[in-house]
Formats: sequence, structure tokens, C-alpha cells
Amino acid sequence: MKASKKVFIKNYIIDTNIFVEDFNAIQNLLDNGKNKVSVPVSVIIELDGLKNDKKIGYIVRKAIHEIKKYYEEDKITILDQNGDWFNNYNKLPDGKVLDDILNSKLDCKDENIFLTNDNVFNILAKQAIDKKNIHVEPYQTKGTYISDPQKFTGILNNTDDNKINASNYFTLIDGQYYFNSSGKLRLVEDRNVWKISPRDLTQKLAIDLMLNDDIKIVTLQSKAGAGKTMLALACALYETFEKKKYDKIVFVKPMYEIGTPLGFLPGDVNDKIFSYFEYALDLLLFLNDKRKATKIFNDPSNYKKVDEKVFKFMPLNFIRGMNLNNTLLICDEFQSVNKHEVKSILTRCGEGSKVIVCGDVEQIDNPNVNKDNNALSLLVRNMVEDPIYAHLVMNSKHSRGPIANSILNSGL
Repeated sequence: MKASKKVFIKNYIIDTNIFVEDFNAIQNLLDNGKNKVSVPVSVIIELDGLKNDKKIGYIVRKAIHEIKKYYEEDKITILDQNGDWFNNYNKLPDGKVLDDILNSKLDCKDENIFLTNDNVFNILAKQAIDKKNIHVEPYQTKGTYISDPQKFTGILNNTDDNKINASNYFTLIDGQYYFNSSGKLRLVEDRNVWKISPRDLTQKLAIDLMLNDDIKIVTLQSKAGAGKTMLALACALYETFEKKKYDKIVFVKPMYEIGTPLGFLPGDVNDKIFSYFEYALDLLLFLNDKRKATKIFNDPSNYKKVDEKVFKFMPLNFIRGMNLNNTLLICDEFQSVNKHEVKSILTRCGEGSKVIVCGDVEQIDNPNVNKDNNALSLLVRNMVEDPIYAHLVMNSKHSRGPIANSILNSGL
């Protein structure tokens, strides 16, 4: 009788580079429980050092999340030569935090719960902390983080617990909206600009702000497609060429790449730069079809060429050192601008100028700013009590078309 052949279960030990190539490696290798998976603690520590890398940080954070999930489900093994996770964790900056907890005199009668949303900390610290009867749990917020440009909508009512002491805002009284400027009320009326009519309430309020001579700095927060940039351009054309309040319009935006890198785009330097502003030119041409802007498009041989004496597209970095007098400055995509940049740009504005700042804190492309420290948030937080400043959140349900409408309303 032949002896039965011994069947070995495969135990896959995963190196760091595997997680970088496939953050779902654990799930694939476990193969519904047919195999085992082990992760050396040194790999976890190495992944922790890569989680903020600009190129692979997102993948690494997903991999760490997967390790944590399968470890908590007791489906993988963490390999450590000393069997002492705490000693390994001391190699990380957060090891001092764990050291403080383990060596503190916590009351054993209490239910001690250590809160951390750091997945690596959770994985490596859990066993050591559990020995001290301290539980490790993630911190669950009651909702998503709401930044200042989203929190202060620009509309306050008498019933509000008015914790925001704003100088200028809209308020609803007897079914009608009024603009409240330091206690002085003015009824908001429907206004068309450059043959553009507001599609909803927030577009109506946005137009009112941008045409208000007393408001020199306007910030508009909205999701993509709500019409803030088009309305800003329409108001700029109206104020500059019909009302003749300004000598020129300057359109500025940061040049952060979310698609093809600038160097790979065709053409010379000017062509490459202009590709970042093509969407704004399309809006200008749309407005020109509504009502001719002959002072901007005055070259019959090139219908796309703008007269830079009265309208100029400028990358953010090029505006430093300029003096912007009698200028209507439109600052687009300023959720991706930092404190130093916004201060450098807005202090260029001299006598007789106005600034319209547009952005969406949910669409930040600059890896060095976040929902709290971007230019839009900083302006709302620091300028809200200034008498020449006003802010509005455009919660428009109508956008540039049915596809955009569906995407915006889907919660994507």
C-alpha cells in the first residue's frame, strides 16, 4: 500500500514591491482560503515610509488598508524575528507615542481606548497595547470634513445660530432675498449680464455680488459645471466694456498637471501655456456669440486671438511683480493655490481693481495643499469680516449640460 502524498499548503511571504505593484495581492494570493499569507513587519515599516510618496502614495495607502483588514480578520500572519512588535514600532516616528501610552499610569478601572486612523500604527501597535488592556479603534467622524468655503454659504438667516460674524451676506426675508451689508439691506433683483440669464438662485446671487461696486473681493465655491467661471467672465465683460469701470481683464490660474505633462504637449512655450486656458477661451467665444466682444476679438484673420491690451490670460507664476490698477482680476481654480501664492497675487491689485476668486475645495490638484489650507479656505476664514469681501457657495442643480447634471447629482 502506497503512502499518501503529503499535501503542503502554500504560505506566501510578500515583499514591499509586490504591494506597490498590486495592493490587492493578499486577496489574490489567499485564493479564498486555499493558501496562507505572511507579511514581514519590516515590509509594513517600509510601506509606512512610502505612504506620502507623490507617485505611489495612493497605492501604498490602499495596500496598508488591505494588510490591516486581513490582519484584523486573522487571515494573515505578521512576521517579526523578535516577537516584539513594540521594539519594531520604535523605528517609526510614531513609536514615541506608543512608548508614552505603554509607560503611562492609566487607570485600569477605565475602558481605555486609543484612537488612531493610521493603519500602520493600528497594525503594529495593537498587540502591544492589548497587553495593557487598551483597545485600539479608528476615529469615525460624524460626517465628511466641511471646509470654511463650504461651511459659510454666504446665506444667513435670522434663525441661524450665527457663529460666523460676516460683514456681507444674503438673507431670506418674507420669501425674498436681500443683501445684508453691515446691517443695511438691499433687495436682490434678477439681472442679466452679456445676454446671460441666471438659471437658479445661487447664480442670481453670484451675479449680484460680482456687480456690486462696494465688494472688491468675491469668492465663489461650487462643484464643477455650476457656471461660476462663465458668470465671472460674463460679469467681467459687462463691467469692463459696457459700464467701463475697468481698463482690462486679467484671467489667472495655477498650472498644476492632472493629465498630459506640460513638456509633452505640442508647440512652443506659449502654445503649451495657452493649452491650460483653452477652456476659458471657449467660454469667451461662447459669450462672444451671445454678444460681440469686439474689443477683445478684433483680429478678423484669427477669431481666437484676444487683444492682450484689454484681456490677458496669465499663469499664476507670471503675475508676480505686476501692478494691476483699474483691473478686473479673475482667479480660477484657486483651491490649488497656497497661502504664499494667493498673498503674492492679490497684493498686486492697486487702485480701482476688483478680484473674483473661483474654486472647488473638492478638486485640489496641488499635493501640497488641502481643504483647510488652500487659498479659497484661507480667504473665507480671514476675510469674512472685511467690509469689501463677500463669499457665496453656488449649489446649482443646473450645469453645463445633462451629462454634467447627472454626474453632479449622483454624489460621485
